[in-house]
Amino acid sequence: MEAYRTFRTTRSFFFWLLLLGMLITGAGFWLVDRGVIDQALLLESDDVGYVRIQAVGGTPHGADPLALWQTAGRQNRTVDIVQDLISLNLKIWNVIIAFSAVIYCLALLIGLKLALVGGLGGLADASKAFFLSLILMVLLLPWQRAINPEIPGALYGYPELIRGYRQLHFQEGVQATLIYYGRFVGLWALGLILLLVAQWRSRQAAKRVQRSIARYAERGAAETPAAPESLPR
Repeated sequence: MEAYRTFRTTRSFFFWLLLLGMLITGAGFWLVDRGVIDQALLLESDDVGYVRIQAVGGTPHGADPLALWQTAGRQNRTVDIVQDLISLNLKIWNVIIAFSAVIYCLALLIGLKLALVGGLGGLADASKAFFLSLILMVLLLPWQRAINPEIPGALYGYPELIRGYRQLHFQEGVQATLIYYGRFVGLWALGLILLLVAQWRSRQAAKRVQRSIARYAERGAAETPAAPESLPR
């Protein structure tokens, strides 16, 4: 069936797009969390060079403060570039992921309807894949921006990530750590698991549908009458 082949192509394309986007956004979090972004982000000051010198333990004995300030300024330019790259990637991929999640869910719904209408089997796996993708879509859409900032989602912007990073270091403790990693790692990991399981369920359904199509093709070929032999002249 041409329609089912189109469904499989669409499903696979948006699955890989979602997977790539989630891996990139997850990498953005770990770049910030592992300290690639300068520790001076934790502090508030207009004198960036002074903040960076103080953040690494103050001016060393016998060191030139002006040289340290200039070094900190060069580091600041590098950090600004990294910040801009992470911020831009998160903005772009948040939009791509949100739209892809909706289309992926609709694609699985279309696959479920094709299997149902055609009587091709695999309905159990197809329906499970659709409902998992529906949960994934709800998890990935930015409800905190549209409805309430207190509603967490698997997606996050750069300002929100930096704000959470600062709060973790200013409010040390088990509760702050759980909230921070639960927000930026737990929900992200849950979304990734839902995506992988939904795709696996959909592939299982597709295999059953393919077997049904093959059986129908064989049956149709067997029932096709043979062409009459040409009569001798």
